[in-house]
Amino acid sequence: MSELMHVYTSGGGNWYYTSNLTTITYLSNPYAPMPFKREDMTFDFSTGTLSLKLPMEIQPFKRFRLRNPAAVIFVDIYKWLPLTSTVENLFSGKVVGVSTDVDNHESTLSLVSWQSIMQGKIPSRTYSRACNFNLGDTQCGVTLANFSVSCTFADLTVSGSSITATVLGTKADGYFINGWLTISDQKIMIVDHTTTTIKTLYNLDPDLLIATDAITFYAGCNKSVSMCLSTFSNSVNFGGFPCVPSTNIFIDGWK
Repeated sequence: MSELMHVYTSGGGNWYYTSNLTTITYLSNPYAPMPFKREDMTFDFSTGTLSLKLPMEIQPFKRFRLRNPAAVIFVDIYKWLPLTSTVENLFSGKVVGVSTDVDNHESTLSLVSWQSIMQGKIPSRTYSRACNFNLGDTQCGVTLANFSVSCTFADLTVSGSSITATVLGTKADGYFINGWLTISDQKIMIVDHTTTTIKTLYNLDPDLLIATDAITFYAGCNKSVSMCLSTFSNSVNFGGFPCVPSTNIFIDGWK
């Protein structure tokens, strides 16, 4: 029985593969033939993990060969039912690791299911001085587009995790720290910003980009009430408790 595999990233990239010898079209998406085998797939119901073997040159998994990719990669696997042209869901989750066997030209994917992910505890709002909201979410209310700058990939000078662009110099030093950049299907956190240069948590993958690709840099937030007011004029929606004492008098005494 043939299977379909839909691979997609948090940045919007999509790839469609099938274990069938010919292309299968499902929901208007053509699934290209690619040799992945059902007997190479094992599922651990106690942990919600899955292992799958594929040719090592398959995108987007080949990104793991050089670096940890910036975009989160998700995988849906279906059983194809040809008589009704429908599918049966076998697995849905995300990639948490890839190992490569160069001699056999094979990659082994480690995935974790959505069921396992959702079993994790999600913390509720905390009583702290820092804002509990994420910049640009519904509770925050900031319109991110108003605090961003854009250019094209051709305007960048990229060296490892350092990216230089003239447009970055239009904002004060530190403006983009804790923010992120988006280009194609990649979304990467910014960890430093000085004049026209930023440093990112992960490296851009230039092999997946072309000169005309648009890149957008978004402001960061340190979750303090002072930045909420001075940078975003949004203190009315501040999600923290700035008057909470920062000193534990039982440990540090009165200061």
